[in-house]
Amino acid sequence: MAKAEIGGYRIDGTLGEGGMGHVYRARDVTLERDIALKVIRADSLTAVGKERFLREARACSRISHPNIITVYAAGEDDGHPYMAMELIAGRTLRELIDEGPVPWRQAIRWIADIADALCRLHQEGIIHRDLKPENIMVKEDGLVKLMDFGIAHMATSATLTREGVSLGTVFYMSPEQASGKKADARSDIFSLAAVLYEMLTGQFAFKGEHPMAVMYSITNASPPAIDGFGIEFPENLKEIVERALEKDPEDRFDDAGQLRDGLEKLLGGTRGGPQSGVLMRLVLPAVVAITVGVIVWAVFMRGGPDREAATRHNEKGLAFEEAGDVVKARDQYLEAIDEDPDYVLPYNNLGMLYLRQGDSTQAVVQFDKALMLGSDIKLDVSVLYNLADLRLGMQDSTRAYLYFMRAVDENPSFLYAHNNLGALLIGRNQIEEAKAILDDALGKTTSPHYTEVAPYLLKNRGKVAARLGRQDEAFDYWTRAVAVMQDNVELHLLLAAWHQRDGTLEKAREHWARVVELTNGEQQRQAQAALERLGSK
Repeated sequence: MAKAEIGGYRIDGTLGEGGMGHVYRARDVTLERDIALKVIRADSLTAVGKERFLREARACSRISHPNIITVYAAGEDDGHPYMAMELIAGRTLRELIDEGPVPWRQAIRWIADIADALCRLHQEGIIHRDLKPENIMVKEDGLVKLMDFGIAHMATSATLTREGVSLGTVFYMSPEQASGKKADARSDIFSLAAVLYEMLTGQFAFKGEHPMAVMYSITNASPPAIDGFGIEFPENLKEIVERALEKDPEDRFDDAGQLRDGLEKLLGGTRGGPQSGVLMRLVLPAVVAITVGVIVWAVFMRGGPDREAATRHNEKGLAFEEAGDVVKARDQYLEAIDEDPDYVLPYNNLGMLYLRQGDSTQAVVQFDKALMLGSDIKLDVSVLYNLADLRLGMQDSTRAYLYFMRAVDENPSFLYAHNNLGALLIGRNQIEEAKAILDDALGKTTSPHYTEVAPYLLKNRGKVAARLGRQDEAFDYWTRAVAVMQDNVELHLLLAAWHQRDGTLEKAREHWARVVELTNGEQQRQAQAALERLGSK
């Protein structure tokens, strides 16, 4: 499948492909952000499998976890199921393993984080079923992200016989998967342990010259102990790996949280996993109260907030972040908050830092804290804009709307907020409200952002006019926009359709011809067919 647009997302390039489909680099033109778009081949899924894929993809879109790739949306386009996800800059774990064994401390840190991610997936009833180094991304800042959950079991049997697909997958199959039995959460534990084994030793836990030989090894053989490769490991690590690789699921860890906790003890620390959510809900209000009390007490003891000192720490944090030292940057932002708990900027900067690390939960905490200070401090518009965009990514359009609205109120010249709010309102079919917001923005010609945002404002304003039945008005807006964004495919499609309705077919041909020039694949063929139909009239 090679379309220039899928599910409303513009295809900008191919990131990878496999037996079940492609992963594209794509652009969400409405929200103006780059995404990764996984598109499944129509013949790779049965009807039941397709329904399950969409159901699990939508369930994943409700999950927020720092070590799970964020899913924005899922749907079907021309029989092809797709999933829109965050675009991650980094390398796969496969690329890193191919360079040699991973130091054991780093290996168990990453695997503990992935085990924590599995806890969250398993809570939602989602079994990954295809854990392998290719499905674990290591970001540029060292954070690991789990991808492609809940997809492998949806493949047809034909998929498993495709050369280059099965061999890469079966190395990490659990015995129950290799035997064709039902897999549960403990199957993911086995697969994750097989990944850890390879990270530590540089060797597959189970080997074979062809898929059936590997599966036989998985169900009948035990891998060499990890301490037999001339590399020193803690004794407890050997026990953890061997337990997780037990043939009988009953002999493995009961859940991924146990595996995570065992690994983290080797690092000298533990964390409260997903299974402790009830306890955390009880404890968190007290922790927040104690934290606030400590901050207030500290400020009182030293004579009140020190905005000057807080500003210095905040600026140091920015400098460290620019230099790539996120740990020191975080510490400086926290120092700034300690000096002046009412200072908005370090909360915003902390939120952005966590957001770039993929920790949307902590990002929301910091951004919301900044918002709480808005009752007596004028908020930096970037706080609101960042939080609105984050809420959109979490499929929370209601809060995104509120934060965009507040961004517009706080800084009427920040036209990016106007544009994204307008697009959001169009998507929610709040056309009159979208009209008011976009008209307000188009009137702010002295804004420093006007020139770069205006074409997008015009495009969205044209959509509003079209929804209101004012086709001539829509034409005017789109014509003005395309004069600036001459390579915008969506504008040429809108104008081609407008001219066809108007009967000005030569102009329609011009725009269809431009679409042919700018696209490839299915969309290009459709545009070419439209040109041919117009030429025959």
